[in-house]
Amino acid sequence: YDTYGFPVDLTSLILQEKGFELDTKSFDKELDKQKDRSRKASEVSFDDWIVLIDDPVQEFIGYDSLESNIKIVKYRKINSKKDGIIFQLVFNLTPFYSESGGQVGDIGFKNSTSFYKAVNAVKNGFIRTESDELQYNLHVLLRYRLERWLLDGDLIAGDLESVWNEEFQKDFGLVIKYPSDGVLQDVHWSEGLFGYFPTYSLGNVYAGCLFEAMQGHLPELDQNLNSGNLTEATGWLANSVHKHGSLYSPVDLIQRACGFDITAKPLISYIEKKYSSMYGLT
Repeated sequence: YDTYGFPVDLTSLILQEKGFELDTKSFDKELDKQKDRSRKASEVSFDDWIVLIDDPVQEFIGYDSLESNIKIVKYRKINSKKDGIIFQLVFNLTPFYSESGGQVGDIGFKNSTSFYKAVNAVKNGFIRTESDELQYNLHVLLRYRLERWLLDGDLIAGDLESVWNEEFQKDFGLVIKYPSDGVLQDVHWSEGLFGYFPTYSLGNVYAGCLFEAMQGHLPELDQNLNSGNLTEATGWLANSVHKHGSLYSPVDLIQRACGFDITAKPLISYIEKKYSSMYGLT
């Protein structure tokens, strides 16, 4: 109930249909314990404000501007059991709407470099569709490995959840507590879509090949993309890929467009170059 929001009255009804009765008193007791744990986990303590500038009025300029040069009026340290140590800053003016009255607050970044790092951050997680660009294919490989074992008869459906959890911990170093974070997060297998997951990674491989070929044919591609001009790129794709429709098989289509055999090397090279630069790796 507390995790998934499943109605307790519906749970009681289902139990009655099966000849069971919901222990309401025990349920309420455990729910109170959970609420207490939740309150304790969200406990915070605030230090005193440190005033840097005597400015009693902070101006909101978000209706007219999305960025601004600002000055920090005051700040304080917050110690949260949930988020650790964070700092709260008050500016003399800001384009960001604050969180208030149920309205989710805006967030911002110091500069374009900070924004780029934030949207491309790499972090282990349970959910494939929420994973970052670097680790997405690892989620696919896990599913492909399990599919092969199932189809080869080396794994039975009844053991799928436990084997998934074991393999996931080996690959990502995380322990799965709930099936919704593991084997039940996708609908593919329940719909009979076996062999579907690898197509996601194949698409990434194809994209790597197409991008490398496009860069070879269009010397000013990076400059145009950086300025937001997509005309040259979409034109090349339309002429090299889209106009053929389903005339060729996927493999033939991509090889014709690229002029070389399909390989994962362009994708790997792109990933290594991007994240090595972002994280200062050598």
